[in-house]
Amino acid sequence: MEKKKIRICSLSSTYDSHLLWAHYADGFSGVAIEVDIPDNHPSLMKMEYGGVFANVNFQDGDVPRETARRIFSSKYIDWSYEKEFRILHGEHFFELPNTVRRIIVGHRMSPSLFEALRIICERKDIEINRTGIGDEGIDVDSVPALGEPW
Repeated sequence: MEKKKIRICSLSSTYDSHLLWAHYADGFSGVAIEVDIPDNHPSLMKMEYGGVFANVNFQDGDVPRETARRIFSSKYIDWSYEKEFRILHGEHFFELPNTVRRIIVGHRMSPSLFEALRIICERKDIEINRTGIGDEGIDVDSVPALGEPW
């Protein structure tokens, strides 16, 4: 079975969805990791949203691996708020083509975990931001370096 040979990593092209933070980041207690992957990367698939089932026609001589990729890159339209991309990869690990760009922490993250991430990000020279809820929706605030006042 081709689908068992494919590893999946789900990503979103946005950080400012209340539903994403509620569903996948423990109600703003979690973290979003921003990475850059070129649009033309062969493992990157943009999710297609539509009906309940992926459009697969086994009588047209579909190649099993491509059929599996098509199935794994389609999702019911109700999930379109996720603005999802997937990395579909056959190896055990996927090597990011670029380093992590930014960490966005939820405003409900525990203070001790937040401080630990802050230390790591500063040592690795990774930007760290924290979510906030404003009149316009979710925004991110810069986090000052260690020792600097808020």
